[in-house]
Amino acid sequence: VNAPKIASLEPRTGPTGGLTRVVIEGENFMKGASVRFGGEPSKSVVVKSSTRIEAVTPPVKSAGLVDVEVRAAETGPGVAPKAFRYEAMLAPVITSVSPNRGKIDGGTELTVEGKNFADGCAVLVAGAPVKTKKISGSVLEAYTPEGDDGKLVDVGVKNPDGQTAVQKRAFQYDARYRA
Repeated sequence: VNAPKIASLEPRTGPTGGLTRVVIEGENFMKGASVRFGGEPSKSVVVKSSTRIEAVTPPVKSAGLVDVEVRAAETGPGVAPKAFRYEAMLAPVITSVSPNRGKIDGGTELTVEGKNFADGCAVLVAGAPVKTKKISGSVLEAYTPEGDDGKLVDVGVKNPDGQTAVQKRAFQYDARYRA
């Protein structure tokens, strides 16, 4: 059984946050093969045929060229050195958080506006991630967790590559607000 050989990748670049769908063409690809980008495993690998694999890039810490590896249990890996370039993502920026106050039992719908909100980003309320819905690259919706009356908390946005924007004391819990 021959080791996999990688002939081409399309596209050859993507953001450090991952989630780029890459088509890998070559030969000797086997069902159940795994794919690594810069040593990090792809969590989504579909072996379409012995000559074609679709894989989604994992997030990585830093930008730059990485090796791409296709590996099957029965064979050694096929490696394409420096075949994929991770490009630095811009850090998120928050321009507004609204409303700026809400009920203590949680569930206040926050709208966070700004820029560079990557796919898979999360809104943080008082440092903890909350369920986040990305409306666009500049608008996110999230719901506050419960909090103490009068407490001011930071609201942040964290991209998958770890870059985070924080608006200090952006939301205040207020017992006068009712569900």
